[in-house]
Amino acid sequence: MEPLGRINLAQEQACLEFRRKLIDALRPLQSPLELSPRAAWVTDCCLALIPAGPLQLDLALEMGSAPALILGFETASSERPPACPAVVGSLQSFAAASGRRRWQLRWPLHGDGQLDEQLDRLKQLFGQKSREELFAEMEAINEQLLQAKDAAEEATQAKSAFLANMSHEIRTPMNAIIGMSHLALQTSLDDKQRNYIGKVHRSAENLLGIINDILDFSKIEAGKLGMEETDFHLEDVMDNLANLVGLKAEEKGVELLFNLDPRIPSALVGDPLRLGQILINLGNNAVKFTDRGEIIVRADLVQQDELGVELHFCVRDSGIGMSPGQRDKLFQSFSQADTSTTGTGLGLAISKKLVEMMGGRIWVDSGEGEGSRFHFHARFGVQSHPQERRRFDAAALKGVRALAVDDNSFALEIMVGMGLTLGMQMDASGESPQALEMIARAERAGNPYDLLLIDWKMPQLDGLETLRQLNGLGLAQPPRAIIVTGYGRDELLSQAELSGIPLGGALTKPVGLSALLQASCEALNRGIQRTPAQSRADATAHAMANLQGARVLLVEDNEINQELTVELLSQAGMQVVLANNGQEALDRLAEDSDFDGVLMDCQMPVMDGYTATARIRQQPHLEALPVIAMTANAMAGDREKVLDAGMCDHIAKPLNVAEMFATLGRWISPAKRLPRAQPEPESESGSEPGPEPESAIEAADHGLPPLPGIDIRAGLAVTIGNLAFYRKLLRQFRNSTSDFAGQFARAQADADPEAATRLAHNLKGTAGNLGARQLQQAAAELEHACRRADPQEPMQQRLAAVIAELELVLGGIAELADEPPAAAAVAHLRSADGLLERLRRLLQQSDYDACALVDELQQIVADTPLARQMERVALAVDNFDFAEALEMLPKKLSLPAEPRGR
Repeated sequence: MEPLGRINLAQEQACLEFRRKLIDALRPLQSPLELSPRAAWVTDCCLALIPAGPLQLDLALEMGSAPALILGFETASSERPPACPAVVGSLQSFAAASGRRRWQLRWPLHGDGQLDEQLDRLKQLFGQKSREELFAEMEAINEQLLQAKDAAEEATQAKSAFLANMSHEIRTPMNAIIGMSHLALQTSLDDKQRNYIGKVHRSAENLLGIINDILDFSKIEAGKLGMEETDFHLEDVMDNLANLVGLKAEEKGVELLFNLDPRIPSALVGDPLRLGQILINLGNNAVKFTDRGEIIVRADLVQQDELGVELHFCVRDSGIGMSPGQRDKLFQSFSQADTSTTGTGLGLAISKKLVEMMGGRIWVDSGEGEGSRFHFHARFGVQSHPQERRRFDAAALKGVRALAVDDNSFALEIMVGMGLTLGMQMDASGESPQALEMIARAERAGNPYDLLLIDWKMPQLDGLETLRQLNGLGLAQPPRAIIVTGYGRDELLSQAELSGIPLGGALTKPVGLSALLQASCEALNRGIQRTPAQSRADATAHAMANLQGARVLLVEDNEINQELTVELLSQAGMQVVLANNGQEALDRLAEDSDFDGVLMDCQMPVMDGYTATARIRQQPHLEALPVIAMTANAMAGDREKVLDAGMCDHIAKPLNVAEMFATLGRWISPAKRLPRAQPEPESESGSEPGPEPESAIEAADHGLPPLPGIDIRAGLAVTIGNLAFYRKLLRQFRNSTSDFAGQFARAQADADPEAATRLAHNLKGTAGNLGARQLQQAAAELEHACRRADPQEPMQQRLAAVIAELELVLGGIAELADEPPAAAAVAHLRSADGLLERLRRLLQQSDYDACALVDELQQIVADTPLARQMERVALAVDNFDFAEALEMLPKKLSLPAEPRGR
């Protein structure tokens, strides 16, 4: 017998379903008259047996000389089923192995020569699942889908939490890098230093762009990426594009050019950040794949109506181009046209989504060896009442005779077009000798040129040599000259100054219309008003001036962020009091609530910023105190989260200084309070200007003992050559890590599971700042072991490696601490009591100037019995714990007439 399967007939509907299958299967083999009584009997039999319990029907085929369908079923009793008519078949009974009664119906089958074919059909029909079985499977599938949906939602939430946490962890050091380099660029630096720090600053901003790409992609996946509707000016977007992409183009020797339709209204409504992001992505792509020639960014007006404008942007390069296969996968996530290059493969995918959200589309035209042209359309609103922007009066240039000289035909065409837009009378030349002839001929004709716009790097005669020869012509009215360059502007100005060549100005390619207007007005001294950059600087200065004297509580657990923020706020004349976590902030406010505002980090140990703010809002006398979030969280909904917690605004890290002061100015108003104590003239102190880096390193070579395990030059590079500050860091490191093994053991026993990881992480960062590379690596391995929760034995091995490196480093620093005090410190011994009293006042006011003064006092009392006590005071001040420093400060210094050890 060949089994056909088992059918569950536990319900009446299942019996009827079986009857239908039986008739369909046997209809070709038997007449309907024969079928009806057979099918009816089987169904009636099944229905009669169902009350006795669930019924299962076994089906089988018996082949051979007398084919038959065999139906077998069991019953709980030996009671015979209803009589089986002869026309149905023979019904047999026997005892089953289960102890129940087994019934078997043999149903002879007769065919017309096609029996095999019909039997196959019968197998297929009985193999079909019943409706109940299908419903049961469907319900199971639905349950699986619901479980999968729940799991997917949990995974999405986990990914969002991970990205938010990673955003905070990455943006915290990014904030320090961008902020500290911003401060360094405001100090007096030589050209080489400014070049290095500037590149650090730009590289950090580029890294931030990659981070933002990853976060944007996650927001797109979650459907949470939104578009702002804010007033902006297209020229500001293009200026930013020139600054960010122009540097890369300059480094590769590629010209970046802009060609903007003058009909485009400048005052638009939309999302300038996202528009800039698209253009920067396309511009950086063009630079990456272009080794010579030019990159042209073009913007044209497609249409304008009462709803706004539709603009067509095109980024055209003269690079390697793409094959059809590369073009097809270009806008896919994590995909690049050329896999040999670096990048996330997200930029173009994000750009496509952003363009679609702006009501447009993006596409590319390209061929191998023919360059590429990326096009996109986007819609924007037009400002109905744009704010007047004072800058330069274009009407002052009408009628000005100007000559443009450039060997690049595209650049020359664009420059002439912009000059005509500004109302100037433009002539053009593609080579310098011809330009000199045209200038001389124009003066002889009594119609001299007023302005000369000339490229720097050209064949035959470059721009500077052309101007030198122009000065030798002895013209009565030589044109004012503006040099245009796609290379180093500072180098150009330096060469011009050394050669004694007067310049009316210098422009960096790509030249925008506003930049040409400004340079031309300045060169001719016509129509000069205020620039947008000056207006923004004035706004920042105004905000800083209004904040002067404000007293704020800074709640921040990261020491570098503390130092950076205190420095920025101090530049605005603000008084800053520090708290290391939310609980400290509450304690401070309980003792002293005389603050104009609170700057609150969100992720901190002990108590986070959200909890602290909620508790502040529960106190009626603090209900109106402005609490502003300063956090590296940058995920969708973070701003709403801080507002829901009771904070009034959000300042993102890394800090944008102008936006930070603008936000502070909206919420913080300095209260009238007693003036701060002024420095005493006779004991005025301050940080002496540090030596130049090279001289400092030279001093280090001669003034520092060998420090095993430390790369002194690397450490001094971190302090920008400040030898005194480097010594201070070494001493501070010695005091804070002398009992690292005990600290680590206590951290492992701490209830906070992250305590040991944070301790190893902090040691890694500090060692790296000092130049202790091997110790930094050992601490990093210990940190990873803590994060992985390694077993005790490998953890102890990592710790032993750290202790070995640490002992080596601390041994060298101990020798440094025994050095005799400087002669200048001995000369200031008599002033120590006056400085001490001033330090006391500064600590009482939580004034950041105490940091400089405590350094001076340490130098004075070095190699005296008070040295160790002042070091503890200095350590507390370095940690911004002014209250503890005040407690440890002696009431009076009793110093010997001469320091010991002399």
